[in-house]
Amino acid sequence: MISLDQKDLKILRLLLNDGRLSYEKIAKNVDLTPITVKNRITQLIHDEIITDFKILVNPKILNYSVCYSLAYLKGDPNKHALIEQLGDNKNIMGGHVNLGNYLSIIHTFKNHSDLLNNIQFIRLFEEIERLDDFILLFPEMNFQNVNISKNDWLIINALKNNCRKSDVEVAEELNITAKTVKHRLKYLKNNGIIIFMVNLDTSSGNLLTYNPIIKFKSITSKDLIIINKIVNDPFYIWRITNEEAMIYSIYIKQLRDLEEQILKIKQMENVIEIINLVPTKMYFFKSWIDDLIEDKAQID
Repeated sequence: MISLDQKDLKILRLLLNDGRLSYEKIAKNVDLTPITVKNRITQLIHDEIITDFKILVNPKILNYSVCYSLAYLKGDPNKHALIEQLGDNKNIMGGHVNLGNYLSIIHTFKNHSDLLNNIQFIRLFEEIERLDDFILLFPEMNFQNVNISKNDWLIINALKNNCRKSDVEVAEELNITAKTVKHRLKYLKNNGIIIFMVNLDTSSGNLLTYNPIIKFKSITSKDLIIINKIVNDPFYIWRITNEEAMIYSIYIKQLRDLEEQILKIKQMENVIEIINLVPTKMYFFKSWIDDLIEDKAQID
């Protein structure tokens, strides 16, 4: 088992917020030198804690929504093989293999018919007993005046398999200036069009990801405030639109570290159920969005 210290965990936490965050900015946050941060990230990649860095185009800009489907599995199937088979569907962006008999499947849809087709496809697999489907609420963004240029698509395509390429590397690849790359990436990120992501395999290290789904009788803004006070530094919180529920994600060293936190959440007046999920590996698949990026980046 690979041992990760608090500095490693803080570096991972920062990268989960922004997979392209510079070594210099990370160094300031963790009280290390940039070269030490670079060496630690290189080691995390070598140890396969970090499996890759991705750039994600926000499906909302393309008029798509995102569904998080929780699959309850029969028996003891090969979960890794199953999720890779599910990834053959271009609407399935990725998912998590969890401890226990659960898979988390993340897929995109444009309308109700699309959503039903995705769900029917997932249910075809005999290893899946049933599904809970949660539509994720993305932050409201005003995309009306956003312009994605040809150069933007070229830059996105250049970064799609490694979002930590430097501005200079991308500029040389595309025969444009590094200043242009930096300016356009800042524009795309600040307008919520792209997200820089890191893919982790926590099974290799001495940490776990806790990713519960909390169901409420009726969720209120007060409930969200209480959850934020109870939960220690989540790296994301998702509201659900089709159900009174939310999902959050944090790092933990061991499951017993959660006992007090789970008890406090269970004692909340509106909470009716907590589905405890511990992902061990994240998967990202080549989806229709990747095909669109490649198509938009084609030289005319």
